[in-house]
Amino acid sequence: MNHWMWLVSLVGILSTAVVLGTDMFFLTIGRPALRLASPSAGTEIMGFFHMFADARMPIWGLSAILSNLLLVVLSRSWQRWFYLASLLMLILFVILYNLLSKPINRIQTEAAKTGERPDNGRELQASWDRVLLIRVPLLVVSLACPVPRVAGRFGVNVVVRSFSNGHESSEAWTVASGIGGEKRIYQHLS
Repeated sequence: MNHWMWLVSLVGILSTAVVLGTDMFFLTIGRPALRLASPSAGTEIMGFFHMFADARMPIWGLSAILSNLLLVVLSRSWQRWFYLASLLMLILFVILYNLLSKPINRIQTEAAKTGERPDNGRELQASWDRVLLIRVPLLVVSLACPVPRVAGRFGVNVVVRSFSNGHESSEAWTVASGIGGEKRIYQHLS
């Protein structure tokens, strides 16, 4: 992997990690905390969160998508399929966000700005929370796809597990880079 591809991969991974970290925060911390708040307080808090997040988070998603797209188009190795899988997961994420999450974000943001409280505030939040159960796995897969390629840059062992005839077998490979990243050495360790 040459230097510019490594850098683009790193940008894609970090951008995806920012989006995943945000969703993971709400899945693990925000959901239980908001259940303890009153419906009006929960709607107001989430409305203001969405007001800022909907303005600032797209740059991270766009950066992740563009990075993976660039790697799919310009990569000449078999790893381009990992970048394509990552890109497809991000596209599915954006589709789900636009169809299921964004309408709720708008309602909550408008309620927070005007001080009005929708009668179905808890139901709206529960619907938004359920979408996280789909969005987070998509982001985890998207993040995991290019990681072995970048990890190899640092000489990290990559373990491949496979199942044949119902039996598990493991193969460990060391990935080492030569000076300047031009040379690759793959050594079977098992």
